Amino acid sequence: MYIFGFLIKNFRSFENLWGFPNSSVNVIVGPNNCGKSTVMRALSYVLDPTINYRQPGLLSRFDFHLSNTMQPIEITIWLKPATHIDENGKTVYDDSDNIKRAFFDKITTWKLETQERNTTGEIESHPVKISALIIEPMQKLKDIPTHERLLAIRLRSTWNNDIEATETEVEIIDESGNKISPLNNQHKELLGFKIVGGRRNPLYELSLSRQSVLSRMINDDEVNLALRELLIQLDNGKNQLLDKPSINGLMQRLSGLIAPELMGSIVNNLGSEFSLTFLGSDLWRLRGATTIATNMAMGPDNKFSLPLEYQGDGAQNLILIAHLIDLIKAPKDNDIVVLEEPEQNLEPSLARWVFGELCSLTQKQNQQIGQLFVTTHSPALVGELKGAESLLIFTDNLPSHDNPQEENVQKSTIWQLISARKLSPDSRKKLDQDREKYIPALFSRQALIVEGSSEIGFLPVAFHHFSQGRPGQNPYHLGLEIVNGESRDKLFKHAKILRSYGKRCHLLYDYDVDVSDVVENERRSRFNKQVDFVTSWPKKDLLPFATGCDLEVILTHYVQPDILFEAIKIAYADSGHPLVEQNWRNACKKICKEEIVNRFPDIFGEFNLNEFKLNSLGEEINQRAFLFALLHGPHECKATKDMRMIAEYLAKRESIPVIFDDLREKILHTITTPEIINHDDFYLAPR
Repeated sequence: MYIFGFLIKNFRSFENLWGFPNSSVNVIVGPNNCGKSTVMRALSYVLDPTINYRQPGLLSRFDFHLSNTMQPIEITIWLKPATHIDENGKTVYDDSDNIKRAFFDKITTWKLETQERNTTGEIESHPVKISALIIEPMQKLKDIPTHERLLAIRLRSTWNNDIEATETEVEIIDESGNKISPLNNQHKELLGFKIVGGRRNPLYELSLSRQSVLSRMINDDEVNLALRELLIQLDNGKNQLLDKPSINGLMQRLSGLIAPELMGSIVNNLGSEFSLTFLGSDLWRLRGATTIATNMAMGPDNKFSLPLEYQGDGAQNLILIAHLIDLIKAPKDNDIVVLEEPEQNLEPSLARWVFGELCSLTQKQNQQIGQLFVTTHSPALVGELKGAESLLIFTDNLPSHDNPQEENVQKSTIWQLISARKLSPDSRKKLDQDREKYIPALFSRQALIVEGSSEIGFLPVAFHHFSQGRPGQNPYHLGLEIVNGESRDKLFKHAKILRSYGKRCHLLYDYDVDVSDVVENERRSRFNKQVDFVTSWPKKDLLPFATGCDLEVILTHYVQPDILFEAIKIAYADSGHPLVEQNWRNACKKICKEEIVNRFPDIFGEFNLNEFKLNSLGEEINQRAFLFALLHGPHECKATKDMRMIAEYLAKRESIPVIFDDLREKILHTITTPEIINHDDFYLAPR
């Protein structure tokens, strides 16, 4: 059986979260603090056989959403039998006989409700909730709405003010929420749920402790009997320890410190002499102290055992995950495995190998053999996926299920989960084809899509400069990711793909005089509200020799020529490329006054930019035009790096134009207070 859907109510950061995972691999992505670990913890509270609901402090008042203890915590999980289609086209159940005997008589019928979305031009049908299926008497089968046969398990935890603690029950329920039977530990063991969290302890998990990952491979009775025999042997051999001067001296010292009267009447008759014993030790303590070690060879006949405790964190993590992989491969009744951040402490090549192995485990030919949940903050690992359909993406940019007409920008704190397998084939294909562009944005709170590489290099430095280290004032610290849209005509196309994955998109356009009124109105309307935010550089020809306005225009207009020239020379010196004639001629074509271009020096032959005197061009308009041409790429490697180096020098000289601070402020508002954005204020104002 596998998790078909879940509902988390009033638990930690979630008031009401629905999720519909894949039956095999689920890679959960999203920005920090969106709730990835909370979802994994919620699943474990329902299904983990190691959790004792009578344990004090298992759930505290802080586990209730906004500490609202008046409403119960409810976590409902619907599981579905695993099936496959055989060669005759017949549906065959993959679950073991043990699973069938334990659960199949408790399966009930539920209605699956869906909602249509259209972000890319194709209609998508997404599941949004599971509800009770009401069948009228004599209703025909063909008239019954979309439904599923599922096993429903509900955890309900209420706060008891009298004892200042929670009271928790976990039950198998029917469609009306009535109890069918409790979910006991034998049930949970059959479901095979195991979680290895982000705060994992490999030393514990690789010990013989009763609830460790390693202990699942051993026979408890056999180990406990062996440990008891070991305790007896230790107790019989204690004289070897007592004969040691330091141990003997310690016992005598304790005997002298403790008066017999303090030890009780029974001990008084025997004296107050101290000794050692091992028989009073709890077996679980001894098991927890028993860990594995690796044999290290010092020579052909010289080996010693090195406990994992004395090895690197990466080695510990790798051994633990390799054991988990082997555990999933082993034949058993069922497997639902949760692994948070498998990349911890691993070098990239090992992390990719581990991730690839994990994602390929849950299918054996056509038969379903397990369900895997993985959380990660590594775009490189997500890029290893064989298909985007494995993704579950956290988003706060969808209308709520209860009010689909709600404005997206007014609900920035309500997180939802998108199952990528329900997206259009084109959206999944685009992400697979252009992973380097799109996947980093899946981890962001907002994507700023720009026309080229200049902004990607310059803006991060400018935002850092104007934020001055103040918390929450740098959009990058709040989850911004800049995406190269490649050209003005492609920005909206990229936005549609990212919005289909639930990402909030902000488009940044150059001001171009050749843009038609129709196109400008499209941008002003945010493409009929299909994009969250649109901004353009000032609608003004800032330079008398060039039309339009882009980042290079702004630098040429606002920065002192001598400072900008020094910044450009630093970038050129680092490029390692000579000035290229054709690129220089193309750059000069952007200058509409031929008499200015004629004043430029011949940059080929013996020309040395570092020795050139900018004031030799005479009037300031000529100097700025020359800098403008240099900024537009006369060498072969104009790239993000060049603009980053220019920005760093300008920041050092306190010369980054203030208009970049205006852009920073607007982006901050789109992330933190989107409701105050004036969408009619399309263009940034010139400064």
